[in-house]
Amino acid sequence: MTSWLWWLDDNKIIIGVIFIIILFYTWFYSGFFDSKALVIVEPRKHEHLQYVCENFDKNMCKSWDLYVFHGKSASAFAQAATAGIKGRRVYLIPLNTDSLDGDGYNALFKSLEFWEQVKAENILVFQTDAVLCSASEFKVKDFMKYDYIGCGSYAGAIGNKKDIWGKEYSKGNSFYGIGGLSFRKNSFQKQCIRKYPGIAADYPEDVFFSNCVEESSNKPESAEVLANFCTQDSFLKRSFGAHNTWYMKKEDREPFYAFCPAARILETKK
Repeated sequence: MTSWLWWLDDNKIIIGVIFIIILFYTWFYSGFFDSKALVIVEPRKHEHLQYVCENFDKNMCKSWDLYVFHGKSASAFAQAATAGIKGRRVYLIPLNTDSLDGDGYNALFKSLEFWEQVKAENILVFQTDAVLCSASEFKVKDFMKYDYIGCGSYAGAIGNKKDIWGKEYSKGNSFYGIGGLSFRKNSFQKQCIRKYPGIAADYPEDVFFSNCVEESSNKPESAEVLANFCTQDSFLKRSFGAHNTWYMKKEDREPFYAFCPAARILETKK
């Protein structure tokens, strides 16, 4: 007994450190899978940045942190754009550039280093051409069971039953929504990136994650679910949000804007 007590006394520092590590991991992982973040990447000093950030702030619970990835010389602009947001944690993170074309955006979204900066499992991505519709009966919780879901489009497309992406990316690819307004599980994204490390940097990120979620049991079941989540070119459902509504059929625009007036600002392509 004496020798056992001696061992405990001699190793109490090590035991204490191990205990602290166990407590930390228990605390971290118990909250991580409930953690939530709104994410926008906008390196430009875009005139709609404040508008869309405030729209998402108005329509989303304050437990969702806001991450704004801004241009390297746009810190003051991003700070001003989010100054009116209160009661929500806001992270302003500079990119290493002031401009980002489509290829650069796609490369960034397929980067582990980028997603490691977002300390959340549940992620709602939006752009300066996306809004949430406050009159919708749908809420983000209705879509959080999916690993990935984006904006519905292409006349009821879902999965890989029809070729719907741009010509060079159509054949054999799946469709589970356009990424401009999209919900993703961070762990799912990272798993996909690790599983397919050789994917071209300019390969569209929403095509990439659509193909990946095709293999998941947590994928949207139907085109109707995509339409419930987001409207783009056709007013089919009183959706949770909207993206790129300048693509919308003319006959659908006014009825949709009557339902979702916040989207009218998206009518002119920026």
